[in-house]
Amino acid sequence: MLKTLGSSAYIMQPLTNILINLNTNNFIEGANLLTTGMVTVFIFLGILILAINLIRLLFSERIKTISPSPTPNNNEISNDHKKIIKAIGLRINE
Repeated sequence: MLKTLGSSAYIMQPLTNILINLNTNNFIEGANLLTTGMVTVFIFLGILILAINLIRLLFSERIKTISPSPTPNNNEISNDHKKIIKAIGLRINE
């Protein structure tokens, strides 16, 4: 038991010290959690970038060996297209 209660400041002083310590501890724990999360994200993004570049290097040889399909170089419009264009032109002018 307490010998004397004395003033309320005597009782409140340890309580304020406890609250200040709790707030400081919470701040430190929050900063620690923030740092851990940021480091984790940066490591993940770094691994992701390395994996993408590695996959690009692995498949770049394969992409070079695949030749694109040949495309005709004639600039002439086929007869079917000419008929379609003529039919559309007649419908517009009606």
